Amino acid sequence: MNLFNSMADSLQVKIFTNETEANQWLKQNGDTPIVAIQFSHANILVIYTD
Repeated sequence: MNLFNSMADSLQVKIFTNETEANQWLKQNGDTPIVAIQFSHANILVIYTD
């Protein structure tokens, strides 16, 4: 939890409704540090640092 607290000022979230959109964004932003990727039944959530 301390890791998230120290990075909280720079965390960003992207929400995608399908895998194609998520893959396209990830390819276009390949140098972006990804913290986590979460999957739900309807969305893909990508947490990254700014």
